[in-house]
Amino acid sequence: MGRRIAVRSSPGVGSSAGSGTATIQHRIIMQPVKAVGREDVRTPLLVDAHAHVHACFDLCDFVGSACDNFEAAKTALQLPAVSEGCLILMESNGSRAFAALGERAATGKNIGPWQFVPTDEEDSLALATSGRGTLFLVAGQQMATREGVEVLALACDREIPDGMALRDTIEQIHALEAIPVLPWGFGKWWFRRYKIVRDLLQVAEPGSVFIGDSAGRLGWAPRSRIFALASSRGILNLPGTDPLPFPNQAKKPGRFGFVLEGRFEHRRPAAGIRDLLCNLVEQPSTYGRGDSLPTVLRSQVAMHFGRRGAVESWR
Repeated sequence: MGRRIAVRSSPGVGSSAGSGTATIQHRIIMQPVKAVGREDVRTPLLVDAHAHVHACFDLCDFVGSACDNFEAAKTALQLPAVSEGCLILMESNGSRAFAALGERAATGKNIGPWQFVPTDEEDSLALATSGRGTLFLVAGQQMATREGVEVLALACDREIPDGMALRDTIEQIHALEAIPVLPWGFGKWWFRRYKIVRDLLQVAEPGSVFIGDSAGRLGWAPRSRIFALASSRGILNLPGTDPLPFPNQAKKPGRFGFVLEGRFEHRRPAAGIRDLLCNLVEQPSTYGRGDSLPTVLRSQVAMHFGRRGAVESWR
C-alpha cells in the first residue's frame, strides 16, 4: 500500500556512447498508493493544505471561522450541501498543537458547541455541531531543509527533523507515506533558494512533489515563476492559508485552498486524502484570494519586529 521514491540516472541530452562522459539527470519517482479498502462515499472535500493552530488563537473563533470560510467557499463554488471542509494542521519540530487537540478529544473537552467525533486514525480528528456539518483536522509536519527550503508533509503525524537535504527530506516524507509540498512564503523562493526549488521541479516527476500557494501572498501581485514552471511540468498546486501567530489570524483558516473530488471515507480522512492526492492527474479546483497590500505589510512588519514577545508556541 505504500509509496516508494527512487532516483533514476540516465544519460543527459547531448551525450554520446563514445565520449566517455555523460550528463546525469536525477528524477524523483513516486508510485501511487492503492485505494483504501473501506466503505466510503463520493463527496467534494474542501481542503486548506497549510493551516496552523497557534497558541494565541481562541479555539472557538478558530473552529467557527474555519466552518464559516468553508461554507462561503462551498456557496461560491456551488458545491453540494454535503461537502465538508478539512484543515491540515502543520507542526514544526517541537510544537504539538495537533497532539494537544487530540488530548482534548480523548478527555472529552469539546470546543464550545463543537464536539469531537471519533475517527479510526491517530493522525486525524473531526468536529461537528448541529447544523454545521463536520470539520476534519488532519496532522501535518513542517520542516526547513539544509538548503533553507521549507517543506510540508501532509497527512503525517511523525516528526521529521529539520536540516536534512531537500531530496532526503522528500524521500523521508515518502517513506512515511505522506504528501510532500513546497509552500510559497514571503522571500522563501528568492535568490539561491529560487534556483534550488527550480532545479528540483525541473527533474521531479508529477505526483512526487507538489507546490502550495498561500493566502499570505499579495492577491493582485504576479506569482513567482515557480508556479508557471510547476504547471508546465504537471506538478500540482495545493494551496493553504498559512495563518501567522497573531490572534486575528484565527479567522483565516479555510478561506484559501482546493477541492478534492472522489471517494472519501469519513472515519479515515487522512488516509482518504493521501489516496486522493496520490492519484491526482489534473490540477484540482482552487479557491480564495491572497491578502491585500495593507494586510501583507502589517503582517510582515509584525513578524519581523513584534511577535517574539507577544506569542507563545505550543511546546
